[in-house]
Amino acid sequence: MIRRPPRSTLDRSSAASDVYTRQNLDNDFNMVIHRIYEAMYDVLTPATIPAAVLVIAKYQYQAAFAADQEINLLACLTEIMMECQFK
Repeated sequence: MIRRPPRSTLDRSSAASDVYTRQNLDNDFNMVIHRIYEAMYDVLTPATIPAAVLVIAKYQYQAAFAADQEINLLACLTEIMMECQFK
């Protein structure tokens, strides 16, 4: 007998949604970081852009090892807010 992991719900559409979410979880972090990178030239002072690039690079590397991508993203955004000056 093949044992399958329990589903969080018996609703078929929810199971498909759970699978999609698990398969694309890491894409959300990279997509958000890329959007921040593209927007930083409009919202940050030019002198603090290098600091933002270093923060983004650090957290992109750490994303490979982070147990929770949401917390990793929050830490990245918090550090950008602390280290950079906005226009």
